[in-house]
Amino acid sequence: MTFLRSVVVFLFAFCALGIASGQTQEGRILGTVTDQSGGLVKGAHLTITNVDTGIARTLETNDAGDYVAPSLPPGPYKLVVEATGFKKVERSSIRLEVAKDVRLDITMQPGSVSEGHCDGAAPAGGNYQ
Repeated sequence: MTFLRSVVVFLFAFCALGIASGQTQEGRILGTVTDQSGGLVKGAHLTITNVDTGIARTLETNDAGDYVAPSLPPGPYKLVVEATGFKKVERSSIRLEVAKDVRLDITMQPGSVSEGHCDGAAPAGGNYQ
């Protein structure tokens, strides 16, 4: 009976390890890009850069002004948003935690891309604007 109990315990531990290893540690950075009047900015170009590795991912907002950068490893990130007719927006100190989402809504100001501004560090926590 002891042998059978040992086998059951081993199988239970093995299965639990398999389930735990299937969980992801990656997170997402997502949000909506709007203009100062609340209008949606579709086709805005975003660059999300992992500050530690220097690896950048580029994407565009959809017709609803939304963007999603999935499957990002945890760490510090920087976000740059550019759109025709708007000033460039830069956000730094974005901290992505293990298996979490960071919502970062962006409000763009009218102007040329060369008139960009840096909003500085993004505050820690849930929603940013």
